[in-house]
Amino acid sequence: MRKDAHLWHISDREDKSEWEALFIHALLEWVKSRTGKTFRKILDAPCGNGRLHPFLKRFGYEVKGFDVSEELVEEARERGCDCWVGDLRDPSAYRDVYDVIINWFTSFGYFSHGENVKVMENFYEALSEGGVLILDFPVFGRGAPVDYFIGIKRREDTFIEIMESVPEGKVNHLHHRLFRDEGTRLTLVEELRVNLIRYSPDELLQMMKDVGFKEVYTFETLKTMPPDEKSKRITYVAVK
Repeated sequence: MRKDAHLWHISDREDKSEWEALFIHALLEWVKSRTGKTFRKILDAPCGNGRLHPFLKRFGYEVKGFDVSEELVEEARERGCDCWVGDLRDPSAYRDVYDVIINWFTSFGYFSHGENVKVMENFYEALSEGGVLILDFPVFGRGAPVDYFIGIKRREDTFIEIMESVPEGKVNHLHHRLFRDEGTRLTLVEELRVNLIRYSPDELLQMMKDVGFKEVYTFETLKTMPPDEKSKRITYVAVK
C-alpha cells in the first residue's frame, strides 16, 4: 500500500469497497425507477486508488476516474482502472460527459468556498441531462461541538500515523504525518496538511440547487433510509 493511501485513509476502506459499490448501484437503480434514465458511464472524482471500480464494473458500468495524487493514480492503473491525474477545480480534468459522478468518502470541501462552488459547477457541467451526482459527506452544523482531536494508528508493520484535527470557525485544519517505525525511533516519511470546510447538510443542499441540480435526495450513508438527527454521514443524490 502506498503512502497516500494511508494519509487519505483509503487503506481503511478496502474491505468495505464491495459493500459501498453495492450501495451506489442500489441508489442508481432507485433513481432509474423514478426517472427511467439508464446509467452507464461513471466518473469517480477523485478516484483514489480505484478501489470501487472493479465492483462497479461487475454491475455493468463503464468506470473512469481521476485524482490529484500521481501515486494513487499509478496504483489504480495497476488494478486495471482507466484513470488519470487531474484537479477537481480544472474543468478540463473531466474530459467527457458522464451519466454519474461519484464524489465519495469526504472528497469534497478541501478548497476555499469559491473553489468548492466551482467544483460543484464542474460536476454539474460534466453530467448528461438527467445525470446524477452521488456525494458522501460527514454531518456538520447540527450544534455538536467540533473538538480538537489527535490520534495514533499503526499502518501495516512498518508505518505509524499521527492524525491531528484543529477546528477554527467553519474549518478543520488537518495534519496527518506518516512515520516509519525503525524500532528505536520514528522517521517522518510523508505528511499531509489540508483544510476541510464543515458544510452543514442545508448548506450542501443549497449549493447543489444553486448550481442547477433539479432534485436532491438524501440517504444515511450505506443505509437505504433518510438521514435523521443521529446520522453521522449523508449521501446526497443530486439529479441534473
